[in-house]
Amino acid sequence: MSLISQEASLVKALYFEGKKPLIIPHRGGRNIVPENTLHALENTFVEKFSHFETDLRMSKDGVIFLHHDKSFDRTTDVSGNVKDFNWEEIKKINAGAKFYKKNGDHYSTTKFVTLEDALITCLLYTSDAADERSSVDLGGRRII
Repeated sequence: MSLISQEASLVKALYFEGKKPLIIPHRGGRNIVPENTLHALENTFVEKFSHFETDLRMSKDGVIFLHHDKSFDRTTDVSGNVKDFNWEEIKKINAGAKFYKKNGDHYSTTKFVTLEDALITCLLYTSDAADERSSVDLGGRRII
């Protein structure tokens, strides 16, 4: 059996074990919360999903963050390609602007989240101390 076949059979076994169907919120539940945001990641845990599907992009200065499109046009009030913005500029963008406006909310905001912070958030939500957390400070970056 080839290595690819072995890997495929392992993945199949892991994903289809159990009695429940596997339900994965697309982009973190893009019809419920702004897609590919910390809010979407937190929603995955609150709603007790076992997985989180996301997309990744890289800023001009090499920061990997959660975002689907090659531009910001569809989900934000900012126009332009992701590759043309550095992370400091991206941090200032309301990642959920068009989601909120579509739902009649003109005041809420949510920020883009780096892959690093998303993974740390996953660890926090799945750790034994998850019920005791109120916030996490990552060197001056509060993420929860």
